[in-house]
Amino acid sequence: MKKIFSFFSSLYLCIAPLGYGMILIFFGTLAQIDMGIFAVKKQYFDTFFVYSVLPGGYTVGIILLINMILGFFTRIQWTLKKAGIIVVHSGLILMIVGSFATSFQQVECQMQISRGESRNFISDMRKTEIVLLSSHDDKTDNVISIPYEIFSKEKEFKFDDFPFEIKIKKFFPVAEILNPQFTVEKDLPRASTNGMGKRLHIMPTGDLYADEKTVAVIVELFNDGKSIGTWLLANILPSEQKILYKGKAYRIALRHTRYYLPWSLTLDTSRHDKYIGTDIPKNFSSVVTIDDPENPLMKDSPIDIMMNEPLRHGGLAFYQQQFLNEANTVIYMVVENPSWQIPYIACIIIALGMIFQFTISLNRYLKKRAKDDA
Repeated sequence: MKKIFSFFSSLYLCIAPLGYGMILIFFGTLAQIDMGIFAVKKQYFDTFFVYSVLPGGYTVGIILLINMILGFFTRIQWTLKKAGIIVVHSGLILMIVGSFATSFQQVECQMQISRGESRNFISDMRKTEIVLLSSHDDKTDNVISIPYEIFSKEKEFKFDDFPFEIKIKKFFPVAEILNPQFTVEKDLPRASTNGMGKRLHIMPTGDLYADEKTVAVIVELFNDGKSIGTWLLANILPSEQKILYKGKAYRIALRHTRYYLPWSLTLDTSRHDKYIGTDIPKNFSSVVTIDDPENPLMKDSPIDIMMNEPLRHGGLAFYQQQFLNEANTVIYMVVENPSWQIPYIACIIIALGMIFQFTISLNRYLKKRAKDDA
């Protein structure tokens, strides 16, 4: 047991993962030439093993964390002279813990909104859901959601508030949908008998971990055991597809997963100024108003969102990401990260530890010099 403890707390075991981590970052950076950032993170860093053989980012982080915690009690001398080093070591441990917390807790979504519009939901661009909708009144809908984790495995669904049984005929985790003109010219098989799929052809393709991918299903609807046709659903199709039944309109779609907020955001104005003669952004900003029932005063206080100054509200951070339609439409990157403050706290602790250790060393040096001069 003593040998194992000594091995995991050794300085060599600290240096080796650091060196390997630099190599991992190098090859992960090169991999972004052919892969998106999300795919690279999943394959190199947010994993225990790369290609099922080499240690991944999680493995490196755990080894470093174990080494630093054990080294905290074996390598470091618990004296006032080393107090600064103890503080620095604590900050490094906290930083590694924070990186794990961010990896497991952080959720990145988007909100697309045009001037004058209000939104009370954000969309996870890496997750999808099948939704069944019916109008409750002029302002609200009844929504039934089938998450990707369920419809990718189960094949049949029946709900009390939806008059049709749903059967997943084909599931495409990554697909390519060919446009109507090409489909007609090549006389390709149509994807479905109803809806938009009547004019489209679909085929499986692509990278499962791509930053942007088309997820699609072909569903068949039944009423009292009788088939009423098939529909193509995909997250790139522009709108919900209507189904009329007994004078009532129902809608069905496959879309990016939505998370609804207990408050709404309204886009008042937006600006995307560039330096004259270039495409370099000069002013990348917008003004929004928040309507939060728990804080009514916010409705009368417009908030500026700028390039490096996000809006933080309700545990979410809204960053300027993109403009569309000559800056009339704004896309915000919305980040939920409960542990976002940990890296800042860790950096402050490390800085204070370095200052404290430098002060102690400088004080010892000055005392020794004064003694020698005497």
